[in-house]
Amino acid sequence: MNIADDQAVLAALKAAYPAAKRLRNPLTPVSAEQPASVWGKLRKALEAHKVFGTGRQVFAGAHQLQLHPSMLSQHINRPLAARGPEDTLRWLHAIFSVEKFVSRQCAELIGVKVVRDFAFANGVQLLPLGNMRPSWYSDQLRYVYEGPRSFMAATPSDVAGMIQKVEMTFSTDVKSHRHDYSAFSEVALAITAATDSAPVVGAAWGEYEDTDFADAEFGWGHMPARYEGRPPRFSTVTLEDEHVEPINRFLSLSGNAKRACANAAARLNSARRRVETGQSAIDLATAFESLLATSDERTEITYRLRLRAALILASDYGGRLEVSNRIRDLYSLRSKIVHGDSVASSAAADRSTVEWGTQNFSRLLNLVIGEGRLPDLKRLELTGDAAEAFPS
Repeated sequence: MNIADDQAVLAALKAAYPAAKRLRNPLTPVSAEQPASVWGKLRKALEAHKVFGTGRQVFAGAHQLQLHPSMLSQHINRPLAARGPEDTLRWLHAIFSVEKFVSRQCAELIGVKVVRDFAFANGVQLLPLGNMRPSWYSDQLRYVYEGPRSFMAATPSDVAGMIQKVEMTFSTDVKSHRHDYSAFSEVALAITAATDSAPVVGAAWGEYEDTDFADAEFGWGHMPARYEGRPPRFSTVTLEDEHVEPINRFLSLSGNAKRACANAAARLNSARRRVETGQSAIDLATAFESLLATSDERTEITYRLRLRAALILASDYGGRLEVSNRIRDLYSLRSKIVHGDSVASSAAADRSTVEWGTQNFSRLLNLVIGEGRLPDLKRLELTGDAAEAFPS
């Protein structure tokens, strides 16, 4: 550390401190283009500093530090006004030297209401939106849902907050600047399987767990909602203690079972949010295939699915006949949409078919999740015994 360099920067910070305190909005960048201004002199002191003058550009997940004197001098008014000159100098050394840190990844979960905090097996915490730690992002989100809005606003009725803490290391590789919120999507799918709702992940962002570094991000960026279909305004759920165990069972799946159940839950989630009955039928047919068909099967898919679903979802002839007929009806409706015979369907029989498919696929999905593995389809067909689908 060069003491003379630090003293020069500290003197410039002290000279700029009164101006920083007078600013009405510390989030507004200041101009450091005039060399004679306090901000221009601060920029010059930063440029002459052995450490600060070289700048720093590093990335990690949703975080980036672009610490060049030209940018620092425009945005340093924010930490300076809050910290004062001496602590701002300490803070500058901290942000120039930090390598490893804890990222507080956050998101909104639409379609779920919680009245207390929940923690899940994949490290995600679900909490009431009002319990989110105050920050620029969470304050904006709360304003969206709690601020004034017209009666025509299409905002969801139930929204919760999500948090996952992840250890990260800064890198100079820009490819390290990637948003990964897959753990949040897994929780949304797990809740889909465990309840009769269809939650989706909305806006997501990253914060520093250590608030000392919050001012080092001179701009804000977030990942907007990426779900397809209408938001779940009507199919919502209040999470209870009884839901935690089945949610964690889903999150604990591995291998082929994890991939298949994730695809299946995604289709179930979509089917529940569809406006058109026929589109729900397409989702449900695909969902049944994800658990009751293999990728190498090319012929008699509908027959195989009818047989396998009947054997695994019912125990007697009458029940199995009904399942077989229902799967037939579901595929018939799917074919009408896929092949263009009908764009939309609102017939009572079609709605009944989709409702049956939604309820019974949920049963099938939870059966597989409970077993923790995919059914042995060949063994199921040859024995005709649902218990043999999951041999011990």
